[in-house]
Amino acid sequence: MRERRRAETASGLAHVTRRMTAERGLSGFTVDEVCREVGVSRRTFFNYFASKEDAIFGIAVRSDDDYRDVVFLGARQEHQADSASLVADYVGLVLSRSIFEDWTPESTRQLIAAVRREPRLMTHMLDRARARSLDDIALIERTEGYPAGDPRASTLVHVVGALVSVAGEDILTGATAEPFDVLVRERVAVVGDLFTVRKGVVT
Repeated sequence: MRERRRAETASGLAHVTRRMTAERGLSGFTVDEVCREVGVSRRTFFNYFASKEDAIFGIAVRSDDDYRDVVFLGARQEHQADSASLVADYVGLVLSRSIFEDWTPESTRQLIAAVRREPRLMTHMLDRARARSLDDIALIERTEGYPAGDPRASTLVHVVGALVSVAGEDILTGATAEPFDVLVRERVAVVGDLFTVRKGVVT
C-alpha cells in the first residue's frame, strides 16, 4: 500500500509538471504550484524529483536508484554472477526505472507538448541518459568483477539502452499498444537470436 501511494504521488507530480510545462513553459510556474495542485508539500516534491525537468521525465531522485541498485546486486549474488543471467538481471534493473510503467495516451500528449514548448528538455534527457550509462557501466564492472574499461559492461549498457530508446519511441508515437516491458524484452530476445553463436560462428 505504501509503495502504491508513493507511485501515485510520483505519477501525480509528473503529470501536473508536464501539463504546466506544456501550458506555460518551465519558467511559467513554480514547484509550489505543482505541490498545491497535487496536495503535497514542497519537501515531498524534492523527495521524489531533483527538479522540474526530472519530474517531466519521471526521473526519480538518487535514493530510489540506490534501492534498485541494491536489488540488482542481490540478483547478481543470487545468480552467483552467472553471465547467462546478466542480461536478464540488467534489463530488469532498467525496466524498474521506466517512466512508462503506468503510461497513458494522455501522458504521451503531455510529454510531446512539453518538449515542443521547451526543446531544451531533450538536452536534459540526453545528459541524464549519458550519466546513467556511465553509472551502470561502473555498476556492472563492480558486480561482475570486470576490469575498468572491459567492453562487456559498456556493450551491454549501450545495447540495452538502444533497445529501450526504440521501445520508448514506439510508445510515444502510438505505434503499438504493447506494454513497455514486453516491447523491451521482445527486442532483447531478438538481439539474442541474432547474435547466437553456433559452431564458433556468430549468426
